[in-house]
Amino acid sequence: MLEGPNVFDGFRVAECQASGPGTRSAHYYYYYYYYYYYYYYYYYYYYYHYYYYYYYYYYHYYYYYYYYYYHYYYYYYYYYYHYYYYYYYYYYHYYYYYYYYYYHYYYYYYYYYYHYYYYYYYYYYYYYYYYYYYYHYYYYYYYYYH
Repeated sequence: MLEGPNVFDGFRVAECQASGPGTRSAHYYYYYYYYYYYYYYYYYYYYYHYYYYYYYYYYHYYYYYYYYYYHYYYYYYYYYYHYYYYYYYYYYHYYYYYYYYYYHYYYYYYYYYYHYYYYYYYYYYYYYYYYYYYYHYYYYYYYYYH
């Protein structure tokens, strides 16, 4: 008998001398269905495994593709959002306090500056009138007593 799908078995057995009517015809159909069976066996075997691994890797490819695609954009927008949130948050507070202290600084600066010169001129006129009356006092003093 034949031993598996080895094509050399068919040629070896076909060389055997058969006797009786129809023997060669029987061998013909025997080997015909033999190779027909193994042809379609391996055909569907590899066809099945081909599409099995095809859909297997196809499925895993797109699974991991969308998996990492999803996580990529998730973390992208997550950090993008927080980055700009804190950016504008500190940006806003920075300029808020900047103008706040800037305004108060110059406010008090000019406030004390103004009062400083105000009192400066106040004392200036004070001494002006002081010397003015002092001068007249002595003027009239010498005028009347000399």
